Amino acid sequence: MSTPKEVGKIMVMAPPAGIRSLLVLAAASAFLASGFVGSCSRESSRSGSSGACAQARVGGRSVCLRQGVACRRRYERIYRSYGLTCRLGPAGYKLRERTYIGPANP
Repeated sequence: MSTPKEVGKIMVMAPPAGIRSLLVLAAASAFLASGFVGSCSRESSRSGSSGACAQARVGGRSVCLRQGVACRRRYERIYRSYGLTCRLGPAGYKLRERTYIGPANP
């Protein structure tokens, strides 16, 4: 057991090492379970295509792909696999939804 420490007039006992490690583990698991780590943004939990994002590896980095995010033309092949395309607009290159034109009717 640990020995009590006197802090002012209050006696404080530190928890044993086993309990301390359990508390740290519980805090870490609660943090991970909250969805904070690895999430794109708060908007990703909303339904709809405007706020939802897709996690992807682009240029060796893990990024969140969604409409309106800045993009580079050199990664167009990756963007297309997620149903997006990189187009030049007034504010520079941004991701937009890819319009699919199917095969011609016979």
